[in-house]
Amino acid sequence: MTMGLGIVLLLLGVWQGYASVRYFRQIKQHGTAGTSSFALLAAWSGAVMGIILIAAGIMALTGYFS
Repeated sequence: MTMGLGIVLLLLGVWQGYASVRYFRQIKQHGTAGTSSFALLAAWSGAVMGIILIAAGIMALTGYFS
């Protein structure tokens, strides 16, 4: 059970990190004066969430939760 959960959390974390980097690059290339000032905060918090998911996935795979 924890093996499957760990793999799912790892995959979600990697995807979240990839999506955050992709969003940051989009803001950097296409951002204008009308771009919300909270856009970079959203990209940053997405990256942090990805790191948390990856850490939780590794902890689940190593048996920390059992």
